[in-house]
Amino acid sequence: MAKFTKFGWNQYGELVYRNTGRVAPETYTVRGSTVYGNNGRKIGQIGKGTAKQQATIRKAATAGGRTAARSKAGRFSFNNIRKAREKALRTQGRLQLVTPKPTKQMKKNFGKSVRNMALLSVKDDPVAYQKIQQMTDDQLYQLYTENELIFDVYFDYGNVVTDDKGKGISGSRETAKNAQALIDVYENKYGAILIQSTL
Repeated sequence: MAKFTKFGWNQYGELVYRNTGRVAPETYTVRGSTVYGNNGRKIGQIGKGTAKQQATIRKAATAGGRTAARSKAGRFSFNNIRKAREKALRTQGRLQLVTPKPTKQMKKNFGKSVRNMALLSVKDDPVAYQKIQQMTDDQLYQLYTENELIFDVYFDYGNVVTDDKGKGISGSRETAKNAQALIDVYENKYGAILIQSTL
């Protein structure tokens, strides 16, 4: 009797090996809960897995896991933002998640939150700031449905710092890199964002 591989879905909709969380090759196909290899033969089944397997999958998907951020309640920080950013840049957007059809207001709110984050992450970089301000609500939301990880990286609060008086927060070199990663993914999909040069 053939031994089949155990697969699952991670939180970003990627097909992964259940025991390691590693992303399966893009050449594999899925019909129902059955996975087929390059030659069209069945190689495994998709299942929910144990609590331990689910934790492994979540940790692998975020390149080391996330924890609550100290700088702001309700926000999260990647344990290794560099690896998470690199993974987000490589993500192709093979999502299998079923999500409700977004409303115009949902897209508008999401676009606004992305642009508001730019005030924190790249306010001292006028070029990056202008590019993020010009991203459209529709395109941002479409990109989100295809590559949620890049937005998790963009909204990472692990390197947001509090000012000397403890009243305000500001970005850092890492948040600027996260913003640039979003710009790179956006421009790779939709083309270069042209901005007005300042004299």
